[in-house]
Amino acid sequence: MSGRSGDENVAWLIQHRAKQYLNLIEIPGYDDITWLNEPNNITSGTGLTPGHKLFLKNITKKFGILKILIIFVVLFILILLQMKLVFKDLASAKRDAGFSYLGMINNGSKHEKAYKFGELVYTIYLAPGNMSGYEVCAGRTIECTKLCLNESGHNRMDAKNNFINRSRIGKTKMFFENHEFFTRWVIRDINAGITRAKKQGLKFSVRINNTSDISPELLWIKVDGVKQNILQLFPDIQFYDYTKVQGRLRLMNKYPNYDLTYSYNGQNMETCLQLLRAGIKVAMVFEKVPTEYNGFKVVDGDLYDMRYKDEPGSIIGLKLKKVRSKPDMLNTFVIREHELALEPA
Repeated sequence: MSGRSGDENVAWLIQHRAKQYLNLIEIPGYDDITWLNEPNNITSGTGLTPGHKLFLKNITKKFGILKILIIFVVLFILILLQMKLVFKDLASAKRDAGFSYLGMINNGSKHEKAYKFGELVYTIYLAPGNMSGYEVCAGRTIECTKLCLNESGHNRMDAKNNFINRSRIGKTKMFFENHEFFTRWVIRDINAGITRAKKQGLKFSVRINNTSDISPELLWIKVDGVKQNILQLFPDIQFYDYTKVQGRLRLMNKYPNYDLTYSYNGQNMETCLQLLRAGIKVAMVFEKVPTEYNGFKVVDGDLYDMRYKDEPGSIIGLKLKKVRSKPDMLNTFVIREHELALEPA
């Protein structure tokens, strides 16, 4: 099916399979199913061409409605199975998926700062929340959703065309609908990043979740019949993420190469303070980043992104970023400047 667009591939596959099945079940006069190619001959009110109507009449007479339904369900399943993407190489992956890249290295103003630390960081941006129809931020709240960083930076200025959001939605759907294809592409990118870092004499790390909050354990393939996730495949590579899912913090005990920073979501301050006391790093968004909050040291999180470098039990202070929507001054996700003055001495 090479040389066709994605829509042409689907249309060709449906017609090809339909021809095979119609010949198999021997409906008279339908050796060449020209009825699929009569879009300009629609009869009023029904949306069917005369060829469609004759075909349905003949096939119903021969098999009955139940058998017809079974035939078309089987046909539909076969089509879906053949539409699954298979990762072969980067060039074909780009062509098949319709994306020029899946993740990037040191992209964006924040990740570019990694160069100052002699490091390359591979990152992926998915569509947050349930924007794609699939939920990727299990711990989100109304407060953090309204001020999500997904629509900051370049994406804030892309409101008219929405190219960035459409790309992120497509990648998120690919993660769920073509999981192995997605994972093998990530593996390819990480291997390429490792090679590049070695050539340049730099360190290399990975942040899977820039605008999502999925477990890296979900990124797995089978190696010699055994499931291995991305953390197991690259045990010598440092991975790190932010998360609002408290239970996921246990992964740091399971995988020495995975670092997590818990995030304040506008409703979980008490949990955040308990975790800080236990030595867990916690990210908070401030109107103006202080040097200390509630007795804990605040690290300026906008100076660099590699959170695994921060002290255990410290607050990662992030300045409120401009997004497409106007921020609600009562949104508890942001700790306002006047609240700092109300802290107990």
